[in-house]
Amino acid sequence: MTSAVPPKAIRSSSWFRVTLVSAILVLATAAAYWQVRAFDFTNFDDPDYVAQNPTVGEGLSGEGIRWAFVTGFMGNWHPVTWLSHMLDCEVFGVNAGAHHVVNVAIHCLNVVLLFWVLFRYTGALERSAFVAALFALHPLHVESVAWIAERKDVLSTLFWLLTMWSYLRYVERRSVWRYLTTLLWFALGLMSKPMLVTLPFVLLLLNYWPLRRNRTLNDWRRAILELTPLLILTIVSCIITFAVQKAGGAVGSLEKFSVATRIGTALVAYVAYVGKTLVPDGLAAFYPHPGEWPWWQAAGAAIFLLIVSGIALALERPAPYLVTGWLWFLGTLVPVIGLVQVGEHAYADRYTYIPLVGLFIALVWVGADLSRRLHWPIGALHATGVAALIVCAGLTRIQVSHWRNSETLFRHALKVTKDNHVAHYNLGQSLSVAGRLEEAIQHYEATLQLKPDQEGAHNNLGLTHALAGRWSTATNHYAQALRTNPKNVGARFNFGVAELRLGHASNAVVHLRHVLEAEPSHAQAHNEMANALIRLRRPKEAVAHYREAIRLHAQFPEAYDRLAWLLATHPDDSIRNGKEAVKLATRACELVESPRPVFLRTLAAGYAECGDFERAIKVGEKAEALARSLGDLATAESCHALSTEWRQARPHRDSE
Repeated sequence: MTSAVPPKAIRSSSWFRVTLVSAILVLATAAAYWQVRAFDFTNFDDPDYVAQNPTVGEGLSGEGIRWAFVTGFMGNWHPVTWLSHMLDCEVFGVNAGAHHVVNVAIHCLNVVLLFWVLFRYTGALERSAFVAALFALHPLHVESVAWIAERKDVLSTLFWLLTMWSYLRYVERRSVWRYLTTLLWFALGLMSKPMLVTLPFVLLLLNYWPLRRNRTLNDWRRAILELTPLLILTIVSCIITFAVQKAGGAVGSLEKFSVATRIGTALVAYVAYVGKTLVPDGLAAFYPHPGEWPWWQAAGAAIFLLIVSGIALALERPAPYLVTGWLWFLGTLVPVIGLVQVGEHAYADRYTYIPLVGLFIALVWVGADLSRRLHWPIGALHATGVAALIVCAGLTRIQVSHWRNSETLFRHALKVTKDNHVAHYNLGQSLSVAGRLEEAIQHYEATLQLKPDQEGAHNNLGLTHALAGRWSTATNHYAQALRTNPKNVGARFNFGVAELRLGHASNAVVHLRHVLEAEPSHAQAHNEMANALIRLRRPKEAVAHYREAIRLHAQFPEAYDRLAWLLATHPDDSIRNGKEAVKLATRACELVESPRPVFLRTLAAGYAECGDFERAIKVGEKAEALARSLGDLATAESCHALSTEWRQARPHRDSE
């Protein structure tokens, strides 16, 4: 029977072997994941977590730290995770490759810590090393490591392992400081990802095996009392998490997922995780929930789980590690197994990052004990283990490659799953951004065939048609998105813009007013509202909205340009202001990386309004030449006509 290794025993063991194993684990892990350094952000939560999150992108700041602790953004309360992303941005900027490498570095640290922790708890160096190697190289863990938005997995597990280490030190020699350290690591873990709520349960299991502290009822009572402060933190975390996720709309309603469906999801997911652990094939970033499970599938899963649990309990005396490992696996999955449905997936690879440790412990210890009892050659056992790890490493490298970008990720998901509306939707987004509009439209339409009420697909399908100049078709999709969810501000804004492009300024004002009532700080909506008001011959109101757009977004070149043009060319003397027009137009030109003919034309009009016709002509000619070089003949002709006016010492007056 193995048990915790006291510090002196560790110091007297071969530190060379421990160090060598640790180095090999790190090198193998880094080799399996090193390709991520050249990967992009995906469009799967990465924009909200880092790539397009202005608070995170600014790095560490007083306001950012405050935000991290008060926000429930993305349906989660995990301030330590937000702070880690901010720290990355502070050091590396919004650099996808660097963020990926940090995830891999934390994973490597977790691998080594897991090895050390298991060795300290069990005294079994080779078995601990093999469990750590499986943890490092199993393909099911790729999602947690290669997905930037899943930083919370690797980070929370770091604190999980530190809590285990600290708790063992407390067990070896009780002291207030050692216990407080345990509480600190646990609290930081909960603030990284609330899935750590199951850690007190795991520590209780470890008291049973390998620590063997719970031999009597009094021992159990003492252990529970000892872990009570951790249980209190767990309860607090559960309350906060449920409240935040419910407020964010992440918790599926009982009307959508019945109790029977939730139980079926849990049973099937458990078996699916076991199956994918043993045969890691068909792994995807998203597994669609079927809505209902066939009764035979749920029943078969229940029977399987009962049989395995029965075997573990029956072998409790000769193989106590089976109880600990199996219950570790079952227990740590409880928060994410589907009993409380969060999201639309049936299960997810990332949820196995901690639970598989229990399964690995059970499998490795069973294999080692069987080989000893059956007198298998030790060389053959080692060769089998190394071969299994090589296969895992190879499969992991392949799985990692799918995370290169959004297109590769979701094309693979469509290849290995059926009726995957999320994969179609995200692939459509990726293709649209790449300018492959017709391909994007096909995937958005496939999304709507599978999920007709997907408001995001209607909105994005409208945007894609708009990019192709099909404004009327775009409005149909925006209208459908709003029928599904009248509070969809994005669709409402896009609808307003499309109506304006179609010449329906009054309709545009109606939609944009709704947007500004919901989001008064929407700078683009203020800009488009001003454009619509110009069409409706309400220039003074337009000026107010242009100014508000600039106030809200100080680097908004289009708003500067449109306001400058209005102040330089409007026929109403009470509106025109040449000096301010020049100032605004100059700022617009400064805010763009390369000169724009339209902005230069506005600057020239401002000079003309100030009476500086020589400079107006010079800038106007520059704008005309630039427009012709870019093939923008309409702007070039406009600049030519304006220069003719300025040569006659006449500032331009726009017609109302």
